[in-house]
Amino acid sequence: DARRQLNGHHTEMAMKYIRFSTLQRKEQLKELVAAVSDYKETRLIGDETYSTDEVSEMLDSLSETLRADLSRNLQRVSHSNVVLLRQLFAQAEDTDNNLTVDTSYLEDEMLLSLVAKMEEESEKKKHDTLATATAQTASLKAGQLPSLDSRKEADALLSGNAQLKARLIELQQELVNVNREKT
Repeated sequence: DARRQLNGHHTEMAMKYIRFSTLQRKEQLKELVAAVSDYKETRLIGDETYSTDEVSEMLDSLSETLRADLSRNLQRVSHSNVVLLRQLFAQAEDTDNNLTVDTSYLEDEMLLSLVAKMEEESEKKKHDTLATATAQTASLKAGQLPSLDSRKEADALLSGNAQLKARLIELQQELVNVNREKT
């Protein structure tokens, strides 16, 4: 049942996928904004006045450009999801298991809102982790070592470290994308 709780490892994998999806969505939105900006720069000239027909033609052209970009991006998301499913199916087959997909869950509003909540928590956790890491770095610079009184604190530090590594990878990917856009 898709509504049951996942174990810690699978929850972390779901959160990792949410972070990946969020990064992809942000990149796609940047591309959309860039397309509109580029369109404005190339089609709108100074203080020129346009007729209704010209405005209509420009909007139709922009609409077609955005439709093509959106279609390409949605297709890429679909293909990425199939790659993920293939990976999961291959892992299941390695252990002689067969997985099934119930597509009705993909439109279950309760499950979709649960994933949205997970995404919000992931964003909040990312910001909290960065704040904690900054504070820990400051205490290390002051010559103080973080307290490791309990296994829970050590686990939290390891988790924070993993999240920072994931964020570093995301930022590196953003940098690569920005560099690609500049060239």
